[in-house]
Amino acid sequence: MKKVLSGVLLFSLAGISFADIIFLNKGDEINCKVVGLSGKKITAVAGGRKKTYDVSDVLKVQFVKEYSPRGSRHPEESAEVKELIENKPSVKKYPNAGYLNALRQTRIKINKDRSYTVSRRFLRYVLRERGKNPAGRGKVYFFPETEDVEINYAYSMFGEKISYLNDISMQRGGEYSFFPEYDRLKSIKFSVPDIKVGSVVDFKYKVRSKYNPYMPFYETVFFRFYEPAEKVSLKVIVPRKIQLVYKAVNMPEDCAFSIKRKGANKIYSWVCENMPPYLREPMSPPYIMYAPHVNLSIKEDWSKVKERFAAKLSERLAFSENMKKKTEELIEGKETSLQKAEALYNWVASLRTAYVPASNFSFLPRKSSEIFESKVGNYLDKPFLFYAMLKLAGLDARFAYVQNKEHSDFDSGMANVRQFFAGEVLFENEGKTFYMMPIRDNARYMHMPRPYQGAAGITVLGKGGELLFKNPLHAPSEELYAEESSLALNEDGDLNAVLCIIPGGESQEEWRGLKDKKRKEIEQTFENYVYSLHPNARLEKYEIENLNDKTKDIKVKVYFKAEDYALKAADKFMLVKIPGIEVSAWHVGQEKRSLGMYWGIKNKTTIFASMTLPEGFSLYYAPGALKVSDGGETYHAEYSFASGMLKFNYEKVRDRILLKNSKYAEYKKLLEKVSDFTKEWIVLKKD
Repeated sequence: MKKVLSGVLLFSLAGISFADIIFLNKGDEINCKVVGLSGKKITAVAGGRKKTYDVSDVLKVQFVKEYSPRGSRHPEESAEVKELIENKPSVKKYPNAGYLNALRQTRIKINKDRSYTVSRRFLRYVLRERGKNPAGRGKVYFFPETEDVEINYAYSMFGEKISYLNDISMQRGGEYSFFPEYDRLKSIKFSVPDIKVGSVVDFKYKVRSKYNPYMPFYETVFFRFYEPAEKVSLKVIVPRKIQLVYKAVNMPEDCAFSIKRKGANKIYSWVCENMPPYLREPMSPPYIMYAPHVNLSIKEDWSKVKERFAAKLSERLAFSENMKKKTEELIEGKETSLQKAEALYNWVASLRTAYVPASNFSFLPRKSSEIFESKVGNYLDKPFLFYAMLKLAGLDARFAYVQNKEHSDFDSGMANVRQFFAGEVLFENEGKTFYMMPIRDNARYMHMPRPYQGAAGITVLGKGGELLFKNPLHAPSEELYAEESSLALNEDGDLNAVLCIIPGGESQEEWRGLKDKKRKEIEQTFENYVYSLHPNARLEKYEIENLNDKTKDIKVKVYFKAEDYALKAADKFMLVKIPGIEVSAWHVGQEKRSLGMYWGIKNKTTIFASMTLPEGFSLYYAPGALKVSDGGETYHAEYSFASGMLKFNYEKVRDRILLKNSKYAEYKKLLEKVSDFTKEWIVLKKD
């Protein structure tokens, strides 16, 4: 027993720094550093004193690895650390920063066999209390079958005190443990200890990846963040025989770029200095759309990518007897091809969705029969199962990979499957192409989710169509939200209302989410809704047509009353507003923005309201009409009055998904005009 313990100690001590724990037979625990051992003795340092223990008195020894720089090198021997200590950043220079990225360094080495290593170093200086925790946090993602992670070192330095990261401050786990079928991506999270305001934080890690033709080399490196950076660098070392494909996006003109030859390699280098932080602003575009970054891949042809994946996907088209029976059951009685496709779509969409993109699991779907039997699929597998069931039904379709426009760029000159995010089915019917993604249970077959409208794709299986294509952006009318209300006001100022809502596109998907709620929860939703229209509003009843029938559009009716809805003045006047028409201008409250604004989809809103005035009252004042436009959005609102009836018509059309920062001031004025108009009071006068 003693020999085994001694052997383990000798093996574990070689070349590693520890903060250890010795557990004695009598129950004591000694926090120490083991500095020597023999077959009979263990020597350790604790509290600055050296002490020796008999192996026979020791129950076990727990070695805790500390992640210090290799060998005896002191952190201050690093030129970058030395410079940071000698020239500590001024808090005044960075008035809004929690910490400073003194250096953010990425180094990529691609090997002849297309395996590669990505090393990242983070050198930070903590400026304020709020910067302490985020400055020391790190997280590394990897696939254990093809990748391994090494944390080179991690420490904080405050004055003369240096505190190293150790195993106790690290957590290893799966990113998708709640979806066991898709729990492949793993991570190592850590937090560097003893960080104070004024601390230097320095850590470095590397991920080594084997060559995988179905998960090839593709990296995106960013150069600007939500904390300031003095220097951000990227170096890519590539054998000359391998052609690197790269694209710099949103990069400042003063960032240095160079290509050098060294021996059998080419070295590509990007360096940006003094990068200011981004401000967090409401409705900002996705980070990928504005942040400076470089995308990297290895040269290949799209036709070869398709050929490689088509072969593998064809192998995974497996049709079980249960699949065949279910397909026949679903299409029975359906007369047209589109009705059959819709029935299959609705069934696949109803299966449980594992919210795991292809990039975080695999670009090769599971066998279609396996997906069918498990009744769960991710962003790739559910569309793949839908494609397989269409084939079983004798319907022609195409299967494709599609980009998520809010997560990544797409460059047609960079033939790499890792530019994509999910699967998609393209179905032709009577000359029209339907782009179908049965991922969300609440969406109809013709509705494309927001991140995929206008996104790029590649056709992998099926006949016809272009190799590379782009999903359409829905027209504003396809994302229509229509509302019509019938209102009656009595002489006491009480309101009776019937509100009819016909939502389309994304808004219909949101309303259809009610089908998964209990009756009491649905009722509470409507009670909250009418209360948001007026504090005195009380729900009487509600009706929802086609909530559980995804072959038809939803129609909602809400009946409510509101006592003392109108304000009274001098027993002669009433002040009233049409409920629910106010347009908020909260998101243009800033005078200036550093970024633009993003909606992701186009849309259209129409509102029609008719209000019967109380007997003996007539219209004294109404705002009239407003029509404004700034080229990307148009608003038209108008009041009219005849035969004791006040009418309100409103239409908003947004024919853009992104507002450039240069257009913000113009848009702010437009929205404030609309907001002011919809908040105006209507005045009624007693005859």
